[in-house]
Amino acid sequence: MKLRNKKTGQEGNFIINKDHFECVDLDYVPEYRNLAELNEEWEDYKEPYYYIDCLGEVLEDGKSYCSDITPETLKEIGNYFSTEEKAKKAVEKLKAWKRLKDKGFKFYPVDRYEALCLTYQ
Repeated sequence: MKLRNKKTGQEGNFIINKDHFECVDLDYVPEYRNLAELNEEWEDYKEPYYYIDCLGEVLEDGKSYCSDITPETLKEIGNYFSTEEKAKKAVEKLKAWKRLKDKGFKFYPVDRYEALCLTYQ
């Protein structure tokens, strides 16, 4: 199970042995004899995600003023990003599409076969 250290923020993968919990991927190998010891220093690790709010700002999970937003909802509408950089890139892309639309640019569907034939004429 993946956990995060409450004090340092360091992440670690723990395995449960017969009589103790052991971290397998840190330089030092902390061992805890019971769950209470482990819970004093470690908590569940949640993979962070980012999304674009209604004002066009990139927010990290849990930072929203809207409690109805869930990761599943964001994934359904394509507003779920694994990194802040990907979310910011999406904002810039949306702004570019808006500028093109405001200038009267239109996109027309093109049949791939038809477009290929036109390039060879």
